[in-house]
Amino acid sequence: MNILVIRPDAIGDCLLITPALAALKNKFPDAKITVLVKELTRDVFLNNPNVGEIITDERSIQKNKFDLSVHFYNEFHYAWLAYRLGIKHRLGDTSKPLLSWLYNIRTFQNWRDITKHEVTQNLALLKPLGIVPPDDPKLELFVDQESRIKIDKILADHGVSAEDKIIGLHLSTGLSNKAWLPERFGEVARHFTARGYKIVASGQATDKQLIAEAQKAAQNKIIDLSTKTSLRELIALTSRYTLFIGVDTGPLHIAAALNVPVVAIFTSPYSYPSRWGPWQTKQVVVKKMVACEDFCRPRLCRKILCAEQISSKEIIAAAEQVLTGEASQPSYQEWLKKTFNIMITYSKNKTRAENVYRSLARENYNVVLIDTNKKPNLPKLFKELNINLLHAIDSSLKIRLTTLCSGPTLVLPVLYVKDNPTISCETENLLNFYQETFTKSVI
Repeated sequence: MNILVIRPDAIGDCLLITPALAALKNKFPDAKITVLVKELTRDVFLNNPNVGEIITDERSIQKNKFDLSVHFYNEFHYAWLAYRLGIKHRLGDTSKPLLSWLYNIRTFQNWRDITKHEVTQNLALLKPLGIVPPDDPKLELFVDQESRIKIDKILADHGVSAEDKIIGLHLSTGLSNKAWLPERFGEVARHFTARGYKIVASGQATDKQLIAEAQKAAQNKIIDLSTKTSLRELIALTSRYTLFIGVDTGPLHIAAALNVPVVAIFTSPYSYPSRWGPWQTKQVVVKKMVACEDFCRPRLCRKILCAEQISSKEIIAAAEQVLTGEASQPSYQEWLKKTFNIMITYSKNKTRAENVYRSLARENYNVVLIDTNKKPNLPKLFKELNINLLHAIDSSLKIRLTTLCSGPTLVLPVLYVKDNPTISCETENLLNFYQETFTKSVI
């Protein structure tokens, strides 16, 4: 059996399908699994025992006879390609209705459900094949010996011995408002250099200016290895780190896959730890609620308000927490605390509303309490506070319609949750209630 897996996407996206590849191979142990990816990301799958072949040129598909295509990248071009080439079985997501006719094995994935991690979503795609997700799915990434030797030499040339403890920094990201301020990276680097750590920054040619700005604050103590490593060498370099500090981007997931402890900096309001958090490694996730009146366009925003909310002192404290062994693998509730921005509204049942509010606030969730009798401007508050969940204690058609009509002005529509008074105000019960509502939501 020949299986084609399609994911021509970014580094992190590719890494997060590796548990699904393992599940696919476990279900079909005699199958040859071929992955179609970008040239940039082919090394993510290097030496992966579940991958029989890596192709980056889609013309190569025509040379193989595939029995099944699995579309982790749900775009028309690749759905049409598999259909046109006559691949007999084509598994895809029907959340884009115009594509669903191109698949003959279908499942619906609710991408609005921010309570599910990307790893979980990828495994869920395989359900129609009779694949049950494992209890403890692992990312799989392998360091090749040649790259390890080269990185050891590069580090030695920069005065880093095998005994030195290294903190790795990655400053940049493809999305402008997911980045953090380079001078604050420099302040973090200066602090840990004084404590005896070696600080290494990775990146591409476009990151040179950012690293130069960080160097000023770090008093030129950062070892700049940007442009000096291929992806496979970056993987080998990351395996040498004692700690990784970076924004929500591919190298963060490389560190997690290699079980390197991380401090993950989430600046963008629309980058959710519950969806993109570092998978199963010791970590501290730093994310702040940011009040901003502008419509958030993640790929276009040039403001630094999101980044300014996070200080270098907070990142230093988070890093110290990891280095002293206080950090652990996250509970899912910890990710949700950094994801949910909750608005509780009421008009009559103030007691119930206050009890729900206190329960969530006590556990450090981002939550606001709104009395609708005061006629608040809800659409404005949705935007300013990045609200993604509205819990209506006293349901009303007006609030429901206001929530629905605000959708086009937001990157992610606010989920309207009608109160169920039989649900107790205990935080765990409320979270289960919210997760169930997200799972059932379609629009």
